[in-house]
Amino acid sequence: ELVDEASGKIYYFNENSNETSWERPIGIATRGPASGPSAEADVAKLRPRPAHALASFGFGGKICVMFPQVAVQLSANMASAERSPTQSLRKGPVVIRRVFDVVSPADLCLSEVGKDDRNDASQFKPLIKSSDEEVLTKIKKKTMLYSRDDKDNEDEEGIGAKLLWSLIYIAAKWNGRLRSSAGISDPHGPEAAIVSLLTQDEGNNGEPQGDALSFNTVLPSPEKSSAEPRGPSPNGGDSGSSSLEAVQKLLLRGQREAAVSSALDCRNYALALLVASMCGPECYQAAARRFADEALMKGSPLHTTAMLFSGQLQPPENDMLDRTGSSASFWNERSHKLKQTWRFHLATILSNRTLGWERIVISLGDQLLHLGHVDAAHFCYMVCGCSITPAWHPSARLVLVGCDHIDQMNTSLLTREGVESYERTEAFEWAKRRGNPQAAVSVLQPFKLKYAKILADYGFEEQALMYVETIRQCAGLDASESATSKAKGRKAPTSGQHALIITEEFKNDLSVFEDRVCVSLGVTPSWKSVDSQKKSSVSRAWVNVSSALWGEKSSGEDGKSARQEEEKAKTLK
Repeated sequence: ELVDEASGKIYYFNENSNETSWERPIGIATRGPASGPSAEADVAKLRPRPAHALASFGFGGKICVMFPQVAVQLSANMASAERSPTQSLRKGPVVIRRVFDVVSPADLCLSEVGKDDRNDASQFKPLIKSSDEEVLTKIKKKTMLYSRDDKDNEDEEGIGAKLLWSLIYIAAKWNGRLRSSAGISDPHGPEAAIVSLLTQDEGNNGEPQGDALSFNTVLPSPEKSSAEPRGPSPNGGDSGSSSLEAVQKLLLRGQREAAVSSALDCRNYALALLVASMCGPECYQAAARRFADEALMKGSPLHTTAMLFSGQLQPPENDMLDRTGSSASFWNERSHKLKQTWRFHLATILSNRTLGWERIVISLGDQLLHLGHVDAAHFCYMVCGCSITPAWHPSARLVLVGCDHIDQMNTSLLTREGVESYERTEAFEWAKRRGNPQAAVSVLQPFKLKYAKILADYGFEEQALMYVETIRQCAGLDASESATSKAKGRKAPTSGQHALIITEEFKNDLSVFEDRVCVSLGVTPSWKSVDSQKKSSVSRAWVNVSSALWGEKSSGEDGKSARQEEEKAKTLK
């Protein structure tokens, strides 16, 4: 098969007959199979290496590899073999290694990018097994991890992660509480720390924080621009006096609602709100809303405060989650600026709490979630007290702190975002347990098992076994504690959301995984040791009962056998 240089077309040339043709020949005689040592050598050269495994993986992060070696020729044709371009191979030694010997934890999303912590396995143990000082230091390092010297180039993801870790640190300092009875009036309470975190203007010690965007670059001016038409001045010239006369005439006739409307048309908001306070609640709310919309800039925290005080920020009718953003909400009109201003709106609501403020914050979080700002939405959910719910719940908002549970890769802990969110959720559970040692997040236990499996696959089996123990402790599956509680008359929770999460399938999966880890480590699983203790205790009890019931009989039989032995001894003598 050749190419014609003039036309660029393909033509065919027969080397035997020296003939050319534009058409592909169809009747080509096939050669018979070659024989002889030279033919076998040619076939060996062309034969590819058969399919084989480069490495075999075992439980506990074990890697089994075999490196083939060059086979030594022991025949007389060694010189010809050395000249051969191909060399035959033989099986080499089998080497068993661990995954952490060849792979960094950052490659498996177990640590930060560029950080090699494979030699420090203690940092991967459960937080419950660590001291308070160690966990607080770890959380503080997480907050500093996302801080940058160049504040203008901080990305949205880094700021959101830093805010979430800082909120968890606040919860840890106040024993799992993010709210107090005194509220914002207590300068040393959690609300004051949260507002300071959101505004980042001044901390509790009066020093500037300077870690986030400043007010001047984020917040719009609370006052309407002077270029916008403002209507007749309420205090200037004849227009002001005539407007007051019109309001006065309406009040003389008892037409208070009309007087409110007239005062609003003249932009005399103080008089309008004063008269509206003597009318019905609908009239007062309408006047307050018109004042806020006309006198204040929409999207500013001052406008939000005015709407909050006047009762215009109505909470949603139900707790159903709307991820489409189609439901009517106060935050829909401000969605284009919500990415930069949500922190200040939330700080305003927390500092001026009214009835139903929690559901207002939930609606703010729902709008942020619709816009794709997951970190900001979860911050709002945590502040207003939303509980962590399973992913299959229809109104699930908070499953893993900091990631969207709709992505199954996140809930399977197969992404860096999912692993980091799991770590935040575990730290939040630890913060709750500081105030109540019996507190536990049932939803988190299946994720702990997934994380333990990741650690076992990496080679950290001892840390994985620690997680199994903490799962049994938090889920009420610990045999020793269950026996103690049963003796005291308490029962483990077996109904509600706990029963829907801690199912029999989950228990079996936990026991199987624990058994595999214990076999690999050469230790006895807890459930097997408990069974053996039960058997030994039952056998001891049976011995005690039998000795109490048949003690005389056994002693009589012993005396009879002793007499028989004495008679045998006399006979032998």
